Amino acid sequence: APAEGTTPNPPPGPKGATEVVFFDTAMVSDDDFDVGFYVAAAAAIPGATWSGYSLQKSADGGSTWAEVASTSTASIMGTVETPLGNFTGGNVFDYSNVMRVTMLYGTLESVTEDAALAGANAFIYGREVGNFTTATLVSEGVYDVSGLLRGRRGTEWAIGTHAADETFALRSTVLNVQTPPSEVGQARLYKAVTFDTAIVAATAVSFTNTAQSARCYAPVHLAGGPSASNAELIEF
Repeated sequence: APAEGTTPNPPPGPKGATEVVFFDTAMVSDDDFDVGFYVAAAAAIPGATWSGYSLQKSADGGSTWAEVASTSTASIMGTVETPLGNFTGGNVFDYSNVMRVTMLYGTLESVTEDAALAGANAFIYGREVGNFTTATLVSEGVYDVSGLLRGRRGTEWAIGTHAADETFALRSTVLNVQTPPSEVGQARLYKAVTFDTAIVAATAVSFTNTAQSARCYAPVHLAGGPSASNAELIEF
């Protein structure tokens, strides 16, 4: 029996499953993998016993598995129920659209415009990369995210592609996973296996990396100069 005045520690509960989302988008940071993708993950049930996960990949349809990444840190992530509206993009803040994010894990904080322009509050939302200034708590675990820099890192093309219930994640809390060039465009099975659980208990997810991270930026400010045979200046 425990000593008088003390309470025994309860036995640890069962480990919770891992909710995982894959992002095939542009290279968010210059030191990320040239050919890679991003993975956001956290406990599938908020508050469940969870201490991290191992990302396992199978290249043979699930017969064998090998770890490609692991972390003990949950991603700050949530779901955007209503698709974010369109915007012209550019280095201009979008104050006409607001993302309502229902968080699976973590909290959001506001920063100044200068900080956002310098890279703070970088996020991935579907295939769009952006930054935000303002996170307003609406109710427990629900934020209105505004003051948006849209289409960053060459993802202007993704601004108008959003669908309902897409995942939003802070870039600083997601894994960057390398893909062998030979596997680009090839479907692979992945399992996010919670630490101290059996791999057979995790659900396999098929994901194809199309190497958006290796795409060049769209060309701008093209111009042509005179040649020996043609002295006319050609501009595009």
